[in-house]
Amino acid sequence: MPIDKEKPIPIVPILAVYTLVTLALLLGKQLFLSPEPAPLSIFTVSWPIYGALIELISLFPVLIFSAIASTFAFSIFEDQNQSRFSPQFFSKMVKPLITIIGATAIYGILLLLFQPMLFDTRYRMQTQAQLFNDAKNKAEEEINRGDWKEAAIHLAICERIWKQSKETQTLRDKLAVAQEKERAKQVDMEHPTPEKGYIETPEGLIPLLSGQRGPVTIREALNLAELNLQRNNPFDAHWYASVAKKMAKPGSPEEIEATRLATQAWNIISELKPDPKQKKEYQLYKKKLEGYNAIQSGDYIQAYYIFNSLTKEIPSDPDVKKYMETALAGTKKIAFFQDEVVKAVGETLSYGIFTIPIRDSQGSNLGLGILRADSLTMLSDVSYGTKVLFQILNSSGAVLRSVQSDYVKWSPFSEQNNRTKTLMLLKAIDKNNKNRFWDPQWSGDTKSKETFLVLDISYEDFLLASHAQTNSRNLSIVELFNAQQRLSSFGFIPQTFQLELLNRIMDPFLCLVLSLFILTLSWRLRPLKKPGLIAFPMFIILPVVSFLILEGSRMLGTIINTALLLHFALPLTVIICIINELVLIFLAVLFLAGQRS
Repeated sequence: MPIDKEKPIPIVPILAVYTLVTLALLLGKQLFLSPEPAPLSIFTVSWPIYGALIELISLFPVLIFSAIASTFAFSIFEDQNQSRFSPQFFSKMVKPLITIIGATAIYGILLLLFQPMLFDTRYRMQTQAQLFNDAKNKAEEEINRGDWKEAAIHLAICERIWKQSKETQTLRDKLAVAQEKERAKQVDMEHPTPEKGYIETPEGLIPLLSGQRGPVTIREALNLAELNLQRNNPFDAHWYASVAKKMAKPGSPEEIEATRLATQAWNIISELKPDPKQKKEYQLYKKKLEGYNAIQSGDYIQAYYIFNSLTKEIPSDPDVKKYMETALAGTKKIAFFQDEVVKAVGETLSYGIFTIPIRDSQGSNLGLGILRADSLTMLSDVSYGTKVLFQILNSSGAVLRSVQSDYVKWSPFSEQNNRTKTLMLLKAIDKNNKNRFWDPQWSGDTKSKETFLVLDISYEDFLLASHAQTNSRNLSIVELFNAQQRLSSFGFIPQTFQLELLNRIMDPFLCLVLSLFILTLSWRLRPLKKPGLIAFPMFIILPVVSFLILEGSRMLGTIINTALLLHFALPLTVIICIINELVLIFLAVLFLAGQRS
């Protein structure tokens, strides 16, 4: 079967078949032989798929090598006795070359863009599983000790990650029963059983009349109520009328008469009280004045709770609306609402630690701040942490002071000189209950009661530093480039990101060079007659050897790149590596063109 322009070498179909077969095998491996099972049952499908795709991208160069070798192993080529560097021979290799370059470009796109996303997604699954299990265990402990409100917080985290799980449903049922019991207790406290010597009426509790016998019949009670009304004794009249009402059948004439007498007596009693409307207006005025004074004194949290309750009583009052906005704005500068942590849906890390320089107003270095968090939930404009510890160290490494907080919020903060920093709020409060709050705990040589800190790091860099600590392979090309430029002051080694960046950029070039050599060797070992035993080593051994050469070249390249980065800046190292790869590509093409057909 001669090679001609009308019948190109079919590398693409063979590569497609190899890719599909390999993907199926990798899926089977991930499902049945994976050393890392799905961290949660909810990820049973997505976990092996992402794992198989990651391995497929890593093996894609080997698939290219195998497709090239198979193309020549199972075809017959006539010996046309053309000389080296023959234009006719080189023209026959144009289409295979274009195919190889295209396949290498696809590999580069998968390696540079998609594989980091797959790694990052798998990492998020692991962190979500860890957060789910931690929140579930904490919720169970809190339910057992009767801390229903904290249990509800951790249950909300479980529901955010996996709402339909059996564990979440069990916790939800336990918590619902516990909260119902709690509500029943509150109802009993608000509406207690009348003490001995009292009787409950629709208008309130009325003391039993001492020294008088209780009425025996309904008619007797009604007569006594009427008699006490005539004697201008409304309390006794109301009591007898209430007793008659309890003794009468619902809807009977006696009940109607008892209701009339009780109402008449209560109206007389009510006239002795202040005007309810005037009393309520005065109470609202006092609350508004109290809230206004709280704003004036800088107690924005107290002002928020006052005006928050007033918005429910008099929502249309313009003063309440105005001062509520002021109180809320002031509160958000020193605290945040705890339910924001539960509702936040973003990239979540199971652990976080990095350093932040501490500088004075002139920019001089005063030491380091070490930030640790059990979990971080990061969004583009705000982030939240749980169980956060921030330690401030002096230049000699001694801890000057530290602060711990159950919940922390980070957000962008702009100074007057337009320099952006990060605001770290340390106090969390309940949106409606002023008795529920989480204050920071300070320690060290200070009695500080601050509820916020301003970190000398931009919020953009804060997000980048939080993400960078996961694994450099999880970062995109843009994140790697930014990290090696901006994170050296925050406890990161820039060469780590530079090496990952350089390896990713150079790997497709290395794949292209080896593909060209595989093409050349496959042509030299092509069968001139019916494929025989030579097909087997070309089909199996050559791709395996190429894979070993690829891995060896990657290891050698990593060593060389590390040495270059330690001695030269990144731009110069990139230039050296690109020149090296271009020389190798030229030699590979020259080697191919020098073959005799």
